[in-house]
This record gives sequence, C-alpha cells and structure tokens, in this order.
Amino acid sequence: MHCDPKNEFCAALITHGARRDNSLSVQFLRVTSMLCVLIGLLALSSTALAQVEPALPGSIEYSLGTNNETWALSSAPITIGTYVEDLLTDRLGQPVGRGSIGIVTDTGFDADYNEMAAMVDFGRDYSAGIVFSELSAVEITPVPEPSTLLVLLPVALLLRSALSRRRHAKATS
Repeated sequence: MHCDPKNEFCAALITHGARRDNSLSVQFLRVTSMLCVLIGLLALSSTALAQVEPALPGSIEYSLGTNNETWALSSAPITIGTYVEDLLTDRLGQPVGRGSIGIVTDTGFDADYNEMAAMVDFGRDYSAGIVFSELSAVEITPVPEPSTLLVLLPVALLLRSALSRRRHAKATS
C-alpha cells in the first residue's frame, strides 16, 4: 500500500515510523556505548582481588604479579600442585606479606574439622593447613597486553561513527 504524504493520517504514520526508527537507533547507540565502556573497564581491571595487606617479595602472589600474571577463581578440584586462594581475609596469626595465593603441597582429611584440608605454600618460607571450604582453586593467566585496549578503542569509534552516518542518512532521505 502506497501512502500519500499529503494525507494527514499517512503523514502521521510516516512521522511515527521515523520517530520509532530514530528512537531504536538512539537506544542501540546507548547500549553499544555502555557495552564499550563495560568492555573497557573489564579489560582495565584485574581479575585479582585487592588485598587488605599487600603481598611482599618472595610470596607466591607477589611472584605472579612480577611475572605479569593474574588469577581468576576456578571450579577445578583442589589437588597437589593447584594454585589456590585463601578465601578467609582476616585469618589470625599470618605473617606480614604472605598474600592470599599459594600452591597446594599436600591434601588429606582433617578429623578436627571433619573435612578435606590442604597444606598450602604461600612462599616466604610459610605454609599453612587450610580446610577446602576456605580455599578456592584459581586459574593463572597472563595479564592482557595494553595493545588489546588500543584495538578496542578504534573499533568502538568506527562502529559509533558508522551508526551515526547511517542515522544521518535515514534522516535526510
């Protein structure tokens, strides 16, 4: 059906459709912009949680940082050789600079707590026995290179300008 723009009803329909199309592209731009910001923040942030007390040289956690590595919680089973994070942040009697990341050196059943436990080496000549419920396996990954962010920024800008040109072309036609 062809609509004559001189007809008031048809003109209203055309205007409503243009507004709706413009509204959708504005919403799309907002969502795209928000996603770009979120991706940028995610890329900038480290998956490693900030520690109340920083890890000192010689600790496993400090070594990871100096090797440009970070960690993310994992659902992997806790076994000998697994990197783990101590989930209890205010554990009493810990040496200064121990850090929260360690390597499991032994596992076994702890009868006092009635659950499995691990001997965790935190570096700096310090190991501690910790029950599994207070540990989480972690996956060690390299820290993303800053060049990744440099690639994301132009892509986001190109996408935004392409959408802006498209919206302008629709408005003028």
